Amino acid sequence: CTSAYGKYIPPPFFEMVGASDLVIHGTIDKVKKTTFVLEIKEILVGNFQKNKTEIHKFVNWTCASRWKPYKKGQEIIAFIRILPETDSGHKTSKYTLRSAGSEGEFPIVDNYAYYQGVGIPNVPQVKGKPVWGHKFKLDVMLSAIRGYKNLFSLKYDKDRKSVV
Repeated sequence: CTSAYGKYIPPPFFEMVGASDLVIHGTIDKVKKTTFVLEIKEILVGNFQKNKTEIHKFVNWTCASRWKPYKKGQEIIAFIRILPETDSGHKTSKYTLRSAGSEGEFPIVDNYAYYQGVGIPNVPQVKGKPVWGHKFKLDVMLSAIRGYKNLFSLKYDKDRKSVV
């Protein structure tokens, strides 16, 4: 992805947390054609009053792919943007994952969260498949997200393309 890499740089952790409208720790309850339903364990960032939400799936592309196909029971931390009501490209849900790469979801396996999109030399495995990213104890990751958002926030321009 050398040519695409010049156009796409994975967002850093501070941006994933600071610029997300919602960050949710949950378990996939249902998988649909273009969306999945997340059963909420905890709202880490933002205000949300329901116990489930429907989110647009990440779609694999040349330079990024999800660690494995969507499946009921997968536990994740989801970094979410709330789309404007006028966004006609997303009629099934107003919630979408942040980032054009696979960083919008941190898989959770055996009490570890995997922060994807940041390559490191010793590649951790999730159920036998390599994941390019960092491995953190789940409680440490959840605490980091809560703490960061309590201290900082990022503001975007009106098109949500640049931090101002």
